[in-house]
Amino acid sequence: MKIFVPSWQKPGTWLANLEVLDGEAWIEGVELLFFSWDKETRRLFAGEAERIAAYQDRFAFSLHLPDPFGPDVADLVAATSVFVERYVFHPWDDGQAGGHVLGQADGLAEELADERHLKRFRDWCATLDELFSAYGHDRFSMEYTGAEVFGESSAFLHGVSICADTGRLTLDGIDPAAWITERVGSIREVHLHGAGEGRDHLSLSGKEPWLPALLGLVSNLDCIVDLETFDLEATKASFEALKRWIA
Repeated sequence: MKIFVPSWQKPGTWLANLEVLDGEAWIEGVELLFFSWDKETRRLFAGEAERIAAYQDRFAFSLHLPDPFGPDVADLVAATSVFVERYVFHPWDDGQAGGHVLGQADGLAEELADERHLKRFRDWCATLDELFSAYGHDRFSMEYTGAEVFGESSAFLHGVSICADTGRLTLDGIDPAAWITERVGSIREVHLHGAGEGRDHLSLSGKEPWLPALLGLVSNLDCIVDLETFDLEATKASFEALKRWIA
């Protein structure tokens, strides 16, 4: 288990955040957040890429791929694969929840009435196949973003590595530790944070009933535990809440 934090802890670029996080000795890795890979993002990243890569002696790196992603996301992976250990992606979601079953490819054309959705799905699959083949299946984990879309994509992507998101699971009424227990052999990453009353990405309080069991499950795994709050003080509060179980 390695403790990671997202690359947005203070307003600023990836590099500006790394410079701040360098002084926090307890942080072992950083999740680089990419919510798009458009022209402007490519320009910004190109200006910082060499200096970001130079931090690989200090931090391990994961990377959150844009959602949705197109074929050009392969360029982002190619540009970062030398220093990024693992990548996280979201399940397929065409915005038509319940309108198709990805695990039944033979019936897909009937279930997806709109040909544009079918093409987008095929492009998504083709992109993942290319990334898995080029960089290794185990370097990519699919994040839990909701029961239906995760279940459908899991049925299609047999054996895919998993990123558990404790906030989303909690908001869906699912015990995160129990959910991970059922899939522990596939868990490669945990986005660890609190949630409640419709709010996500909250600091951990240390009183979460599932937290001790979850840490017991992942503490000896080759697993990233990403304290996924987007403010350094909030992230520090989460770390303080779980220190007694990981000291």
